Amino acid sequence: MLILLLHYSRRDNEAIYFRSDANKQSKRYKVYNIKLLKEAIGDDVCNELLFIHAYSACDSTSRIFSIGKKSAFQKLVKSDPVMKSCASAFIVQNKSQKDISELGKDLMVNLFGSKSKDTLSSLRHINFTKSICHL
Repeated sequence: MLILLLHYSRRDNEAIYFRSDANKQSKRYKVYNIKLLKEAIGDDVCNELLFIHAYSACDSTSRIFSIGKKSAFQKLVKSDPVMKSCASAFIVQNKSQKDISELGKDLMVNLFGSKSKDTLSSLRHINFTKSICHL
C-alpha cells in the first residue's frame, strides 16, 4: 500500500498518512506522511517504485536470491544508470517483448554487481564458482 500511495499521490494533495503493521518486538506502529516522504524521495524515484517493487519481489513474483528490495531501491535512489534506464523503459508502453527481456537480463546482471558485458550464463557460473570456493 505504501508503494502505491507514493507512486500515485500528488504533491498538491492534502496530507495522507499511512500506518504500518505493528513491529513484532516493540508492538509499535510506524506512521508515514506520504507528502513529506514523496518530497524527500523525489518524483522520479516515486514513479519508478512500482517497477522496483515488482522486480525485486512482491506478492506475485519471487524474490531474487540474495538480492532484496533494499539493495534494488538503493541503486534506484543512487541513480544507477542501468537501474534508471531499465525502470524508465519498463514504464513506457508498447515496448517489445524482446526489449523487455534484454533489459531484465541487463538489470539482473547489474543487481549481482557484475559487468555489463557479462551474460546471465556467465554470471551463474561466476556465482556458482564463488559459492563452491567458500565451502
